Amino acid sequence: MKGTRKQVVLAFATLIASVALLAGATFAWFTDSIVNSGNTITAGELKINAYAYDYDANATGAGYTIEGVNGGNTIKFSATGRDLRTKKVIEEEAWEPGKSSAKLLQVANGGSLAADVTLEFTTGGDLTEALWFDFIQVKDGAIAGTFTKRPMSTLSALAQGLELQLLVGERAEFIFVYGMNEEANNDYQGATFTVDVTIVAKQAAVEADGFGNTDYDADAAYPVIKAITDVASLKEALKTVGVPVSVDVTESLLNVKLDPITGEVTLNLGKSMLSHSSTIVGTTLSVADGGSLTIKAEANDYGFDYTAGQLNVTGEQTLLKVNGGRYGVSGAGGAEVSVLHGKAVLNDGIFSSSGSQGHAVMASEGGVVYINGGRYSCSGAQSVGFYADDGTIYLEKNATLGYMNGCCYGVANGGKIYISKTFSASKPTDIASGCTVTDGGDYWVITEA
Repeated sequence: MKGTRKQVVLAFATLIASVALLAGATFAWFTDSIVNSGNTITAGELKINAYAYDYDANATGAGYTIEGVNGGNTIKFSATGRDLRTKKVIEEEAWEPGKSSAKLLQVANGGSLAADVTLEFTTGGDLTEALWFDFIQVKDGAIAGTFTKRPMSTLSALAQGLELQLLVGERAEFIFVYGMNEEANNDYQGATFTVDVTIVAKQAAVEADGFGNTDYDADAAYPVIKAITDVASLKEALKTVGVPVSVDVTESLLNVKLDPITGEVTLNLGKSMLSHSSTIVGTTLSVADGGSLTIKAEANDYGFDYTAGQLNVTGEQTLLKVNGGRYGVSGAGGAEVSVLHGKAVLNDGIFSSSGSQGHAVMASEGGVVYINGGRYSCSGAQSVGFYADDGTIYLEKNATLGYMNGCCYGVANGGKIYISKTFSASKPTDIASGCTVTDGGDYWVITEA
């Protein structure tokens, strides 16, 4: 009996010791996991490059022989082409009857999407009727057509029937031959010929979507190109909805008061200014209701020569892109760039606010602003340069901060500002009261305290 009691006590002690050991141990269960990170969707790029190569008798290479052109002698072209985004195709002087020349024109798909391409020519001048031309296609380095002398007055009509489809990496080449008729008389002395060349591209129905459909972009439209020299024409051009519109404003305009843009518009302003009632007050540009506005401009040298005034974005799916220019707004509580619900992408430009409690950039009610470049300043008292009021602002590495008469950053109503550490390696300190900064990895994140 005693032996049995000792065995029970020993067993109980062993159990207690085992439980004590298990208290500090972990059980091994079957487990499994999958971590799938870094998923991305990258938008394709539709980009067309165009170059003109001048005739060069001393160029190397085999050249081209075209029956009926240059007396049957070989035509050669320079090795370096002129970029047609910035250089003219033709610059000829002191022409006379019987004189001729040629250019090699090259249009290439430099993007990542297939493109349909058309060429548009707008001709003018009294010398037009005395000139001739032709296009001869070059394919795989050899002449693929025959020469036909055509009146220069038919250039625009011929181009209307020409459409090219260029896959990614493909290019099309033509030799543009032109000359002055030998029978041109004295009536043409001192006359001139002008031509504007426009190369327009749209998505081609080539790539398949995720379900194998290749016709999802079959309805893509060519943009409408309009040159503008007066306010009435500008207003009319901006009303186009359903078709992309590219507007070239070739001179500064005064007394410009525009309705919100609701279509897809590209404003090519150069150094032209859109002014309100005074040349030092830029006009307001607004995009709303799902519209898209891209501004391409160059900043003027003088501080009050504004490309435009306040830039407003309102509505879901509404987009503003700014590539250069100078913009200024005054008035208490004003924001140079104000985004409500929609999105703005600021790649370049000079943006300033001079009113008290003003902002260079403000994102409100879900609005999002991506700042990839440009210079920003606020001279008004108690101003906040970047203000996210229930919106989000991202500052990347190329932005520059100018004078801030107040503080740089402020948020309210759940707004957030993300500051890339490539823009500011150190923790930002110039923030409004009631805000705090946390380390979010690649970004400093400013939220309400």
